[in-house]
Amino acid sequence: ELFGIQSYRIEDMSGNVIEKESSFGERISFGSQMFLNIPLNEISSGKYKLVIEQFVSEKKADQPLGIHGNWVCEFEY
Repeated sequence: ELFGIQSYRIEDMSGNVIEKESSFGERISFGSQMFLNIPLNEISSGKYKLVIEQFVSEKKADQPLGIHGNWVCEFEY
């Protein structure tokens, strides 16, 4: 019924971790859009990678189901 991002990290192009977030709380209904607001005001401009390490799915009365992987989206700031 609900789907969300459980953990992600921001890396520079050399693989250095700039920011890491676990237990990200926002969950959405399947079929909805999710916007991930990441504070970038403390990093300098350049090319980076958003790496999502785990999604989570939840259904009423069931344990959350973690979906582990390594999804990468490059972006420029």
